[in-house]
Amino acid sequence: MSRTPWSAPIAAWLATTKTSIDWDGTGVLTPVPLALRAMIFFVKGDIAAAEKEAAAGLAASKRAEMPLYDPPLRAVLVFCALQRGDLAAAAHALWRLLTGLVASAESGPHAAIDEIRELAQDSSLRRKLVLEAPVGVGPVLV
Repeated sequence: MSRTPWSAPIAAWLATTKTSIDWDGTGVLTPVPLALRAMIFFVKGDIAAAEKEAAAGLAASKRAEMPLYDPPLRAVLVFCALQRGDLAAAAHALWRLLTGLVASAESGPHAAIDEIRELAQDSSLRRKLVLEAPVGVGPVLV
């Protein structure tokens, strides 16, 4: 991270948070600082670091068997791919984000799949969704 007036306090807070957040040893909250760092790196334009932190957060989430933080982490991956101009990777990351959200829907994936069926079956609609996504809103959405 390049230095800004607020980067030192944030870095210190993230370091403290990372060491103290998992007091019970389950790892459930481990993805939180990784998600925060991923968003900060994205906003600062360090796409590679943002992707690295998001991937680490997803791995931590999987290890803890707690996908609560997957949507913001996957959103960072979508916006990073869009920023790089890699539409295939963006579409894949977006699909993973949507299927994750569907799986966690309160009424279950079968009830929610009708909501995204048209998107799943129409490649031009998927392309339009990816192309029209405002890149700068990533941190706002997550």
